[in-house]
Amino acid sequence: MQALKKHYWISEQIKMVESRDRKTALVFGATGLTGRALTGLLLDDQRYARVVVFTRRPLRQNHPKLETIVHDLKEPESIAGKRHGNDVFCCLGTTM
Repeated sequence: MQALKKHYWISEQIKMVESRDRKTALVFGATGLTGRALTGLLLDDQRYARVVVFTRRPLRQNHPKLETIVHDLKEPESIAGKRHGNDVFCCLGTTM
């Protein structure tokens, strides 16, 4: 049990160091015109290690830094615990 606690503590410390060096961006509305453009810019930006997009439908884009979370905005609890990042971008349009 002690070894497990130590492993957990070390992994949390590593996550803290990584998050200081390179950030995680959260993007809502990545399938629209503005959201697609922003997502592309964030994926090219070396300051971001991860780009997490929350969409109603899957993206056709693949990238090692990209994580897509398909969800229904009417059920915000479906993304509980997945909303951890350094910067949040909202590109939700009028089709909501």
